[in-house]
Amino acid sequence: MSLVKFDIQNRIGIITLDRDGALNAINYEMFTVLCHYIKEWEEDSSIDAVVIKSDNEKAFCAGGDIKSLYNYRQDHEDKEALPKFRQFFWEEYELNRIIHHYKKPYIALINGIAMGGGLGVSMHGSHRIVSEDACLAMPETAIGFFPDVGSSYLFSRSPGSLGMFLGLTGWYMNAADAVYAGIATHFMPKEHFDTFLEALVKVDTAGRAEEIIFELLDMFAGSEIPVLSELQKNRDVIDSCFSQTNLQNILTELQLHKNTWAYKVLDRLEEVSPLSLKITFELLKLASKKDFDFLSQLDFILSQNFVRGSEFFEGIRAKIIDKDGEPNWQYTNIEDIPDNIVAGFFKEV
Repeated sequence: MSLVKFDIQNRIGIITLDRDGALNAINYEMFTVLCHYIKEWEEDSSIDAVVIKSDNEKAFCAGGDIKSLYNYRQDHEDKEALPKFRQFFWEEYELNRIIHHYKKPYIALINGIAMGGGLGVSMHGSHRIVSEDACLAMPETAIGFFPDVGSSYLFSRSPGSLGMFLGLTGWYMNAADAVYAGIATHFMPKEHFDTFLEALVKVDTAGRAEEIIFELLDMFAGSEIPVLSELQKNRDVIDSCFSQTNLQNILTELQLHKNTWAYKVLDRLEEVSPLSLKITFELLKLASKKDFDFLSQLDFILSQNFVRGSEFFEGIRAKIIDKDGEPNWQYTNIEDIPDNIVAGFFKEV
C-alpha cells in the first residue's frame, strides 16, 4: 500500500500523505518518493502548482519517522547505522531545500498535528494554510535533538524573540499562533479545504496560477481565527525574556516575571535536554545572519553529530518507545556543559 498518493488534476499536482497508523510520520522511502515527484513536477510545464495535504483527520504529519531510527540503532552496529542515518537526514533536508526554492506555488493544507518533519514538508512552501484544529511545533529539544528541517531559518525571522522562544521550548502553536509567528501564511476553516481544492482544479490556471490562488484564498481563507494566540497575548514576556544574550539569563528573567505563564514556560524548559537547549540557543543566534542553504547544511552537520551520541536516542526512548517521560540526559544543568562540547556539534564529521 502506498503511503503517499500522487495525482495530477487539470494542471495541479496533488500530494496526499496517507500513512494512517503512524499519523503520517515520514520514513526514508516516503522522503525519497516525495523528492522525486516534487522535483519532476517543478520541471513539468503542464503542472502549474503543487498541493500537499493529509487524508488523516487527526494529523497533517506527526514528523519524521524517528521511531524507525531508534529501532535501527538498536539492531545495528555504528558502522551500519551511521550511513543509514546519513541517508535519512540528507534526503529529508534535500526535500526541505527543494520546497524552499520551488519555482511554482506550493500549497500546504495543514490540519491537526504538524510537527518536526511535518513542518519541513509544509512551512517552506509559498502558501501554508492552517485549519482551526492545527497544532504545530518543533518539540525537538524534548527528545534530545534540535529544531531542524530549516526551522531555524523561519524562526529567526519571526517577530521579536518568538523564534528563540519556539525553538527552545518546542511550544505547541495553534492556528492563531502559527499565523502570528509567520509560520503559516493563511487560516482557512477545515470544512473549506476540499472546496478550495475542488475550485482550484476546475479553473484554468495556465499562465495565471498565482492570480487564481490569490482569488481563491480571498474567497475561502481569511475569516476570523476561532482561537486566541497565546504568543500574541504573552509577547511582552517572550520578548523580554528570550532576547537575553545567554541562556542562563533567559531562565533568570522568566523567574523574575513571577507569573503563571512564565512559570509554565520554565517548567517546560526544565523537562527538555540541557544539551539541546545550549545547541539550539547557539543555532538560533546564528540563524538570522545566514541564508536557507547555509542553515540546511548546518542542520545536516548537527544531525550527524547528534546521531553519533546518546542524547537523541535517549529522548526517543523516553518519549516514544518506553513513554516513561524520564529521560536520563547527559547533563543535568546547562552550566555543566563545556563550551567546547557545544562548539563540537557545529563541526563537520
